[in-house]
Amino acid sequence: MTKSIQEYNTESLDAINRALYPEEHDAWDQEDMEGSIRRTAAALVSTADYDPAVEMCQFIMAQGLVDMAFNKGTSVVERLDQAIHQLQQIERRNDGTEIFEQELEKQIWRVDQLKKQRWYWQRCWKALHANYIKVITVMKNEGTYDWIPDNWEPPAKRYAHLNEDKKRQLERRKITATSAAAAAQVRKHHAA
Repeated sequence: MTKSIQEYNTESLDAINRALYPEEHDAWDQEDMEGSIRRTAAALVSTADYDPAVEMCQFIMAQGLVDMAFNKGTSVVERLDQAIHQLQQIERRNDGTEIFEQELEKQIWRVDQLKKQRWYWQRCWKALHANYIKVITVMKNEGTYDWIPDNWEPPAKRYAHLNEDKKRQLERRKITATSAAAAAQVRKHHAA
């Protein structure tokens, strides 16, 4: 059953507006939002739960979702810092003109928007990280993929580990190649 707009009073319209566009980000029910994000992530990750051959996809998706929230949150924090710095510069140039007031209002709005985005991405990361831990725990309890890290690491740290592993592999190959060449020389010397 639908209602006509005339059937709503001002209080009910204001309540709908506050629910859709809260003035403060704390007006959102944080637990409900994080729970919704966790359920959505779990549903997405579970699409790869039908066959052991694609089990690793669960880990990759869970990790990718946390990476996304981390990267977006980091980007927003950087943009927020810049916006706050720009706001401070604008405030220093206060000349009392209407153009100044418009520029100031626009920058205050931008800072507020970025603060709300930062708040969202922090909660999103928290929920997606909880999902990541759950996926890893299940996979390890099943006795597979014991090499997967117990906790999520930022991409830069993972890539640093990867680069270190590649360097160690190259060093081992050089040592192996040198040892093989030395052994060949010894065999050649003994054969002569």
